[in-house]
Amino acid sequence: MALEMHDAGPEDASIIHEGSFVILRKDRIIKPCRIERGKKVKLDRSSFLLDPLIGHPFGSQFEWRKGRITKIFEEDKETFKGGSSLAGFDNRHLKDDAGKSQKLSQEHIKNMQTGGLSGKDIVDKVIENSSSFTEKTEYSQQKYINKKQKKHIQIVTVVKSSTALVCEMYAAKGPSKVLHLRIDSLARMLTLANVHANSRVLVVETTQGLLVSAVLERMGGYGKLIHLFSGDRPVRMALQYCGHIPEKSKSILKDYPLNRLNQISQQMKGECVAMETDKSRDSGIQRKDLQESTSSPDQTCAGEVEGGECDDEEGVSDVTEEEEDNNTCSDGSEEDLEPKEKKPKLRKCLSQEERELRKKERETRFLESQDELLKGGFDGLLVATRFLPQDIVLSLLPFLSPSRPFAIFCQFIEPLSQMYSSLKETGQVFDLHLSETWMRKYQVLSQRTHPLNQMSGTSGYILNGLTIISE
Repeated sequence: MALEMHDAGPEDASIIHEGSFVILRKDRIIKPCRIERGKKVKLDRSSFLLDPLIGHPFGSQFEWRKGRITKIFEEDKETFKGGSSLAGFDNRHLKDDAGKSQKLSQEHIKNMQTGGLSGKDIVDKVIENSSSFTEKTEYSQQKYINKKQKKHIQIVTVVKSSTALVCEMYAAKGPSKVLHLRIDSLARMLTLANVHANSRVLVVETTQGLLVSAVLERMGGYGKLIHLFSGDRPVRMALQYCGHIPEKSKSILKDYPLNRLNQISQQMKGECVAMETDKSRDSGIQRKDLQESTSSPDQTCAGEVEGGECDDEEGVSDVTEEEEDNNTCSDGSEEDLEPKEKKPKLRKCLSQEERELRKKERETRFLESQDELLKGGFDGLLVATRFLPQDIVLSLLPFLSPSRPFAIFCQFIEPLSQMYSSLKETGQVFDLHLSETWMRKYQVLSQRTHPLNQMSGTSGYILNGLTIISE
């Protein structure tokens, strides 16, 4: 049956097939992964092959047992609806007896695990041999059962990738990699910037591509999105994790380096016609210099930026650090970063002609993005970067149409408070708001509804407003 489901082909989006990008979830542990036959992954303390996942629908659950996972069918799902029929009135008589109330020893439990006993049977044995279980209240019994189930029943759920899950993964494993951008702050930025289909949006971010992925998901493949990046090339590891975003949606994404923004800003201001003529002549000279520099054998494989405005070694080091950070973010497994690991090998194997061709193609894409920027009239601006955002925002505001929203995220309030005063003085914006995003999760159960004991305190600050035409 599994083979028939797999033969349905990749056009069936509800079925896991070879090459699918999925999210493996075990309680609060989230791991992105690409399905390949013979590929072994490690999730928490369990490692297993991905072959049994192929052919099953998304949302399927698998139980890990003795080094492999097996599908849990609906008829096999047995959950504990409550505690024992015997329950205490309260827990005042319970004492900390250092585990003496449990008759089974750790060695006995390990022997049951190695003997192939299912997790549910082990939980039943543990409850049966607990002398204090019947003295607990009904709620305490259910809490005890849930604790033992998490320990002895290792269930892996396979779900489709989404920006929300990727954001949750970074928040749990490495929040500093995405500037502590939480899912509520991300959603609020998209709302404040009014991101929608058929809009033209500018994005400046250093959040591993998380903000770009969220904007692409919201726009649905309609409109224009320009990602202004720092360094040699954009780093968008989160976009690779978001395998649910189709190529049609990614086709609206264009890149442009931030260090070339000054020349476009001067052209947008229209300071002098002669100056614009000189700039076009200089750009032609710089392109010739760029082509001549590519023919030099002393240059590295990384693409140089015209005019020598960007240090090549600096740009390459940015990418390398991000790759190492992502390696730790995904439980240290190498399979998650296979696309990233192949890139340095490709650079070493490329011939000089292939390098020149790639640089010309990259330069062509940059020129297309430059033409799009020169048109102006963008509908929104989103900024979430580790750099001070004030100069970046002031240089990008002229590209927005009047009465268009912008949203700037920062982990700290000081840069945004300074920029609040600076933007007020320019007279180019109005309706400025500086706010802190805050979210609190609740446990909702019968007679046990209360806030969770452990949660993140803050997710940064957002400065938003609207543009106007200054007189």
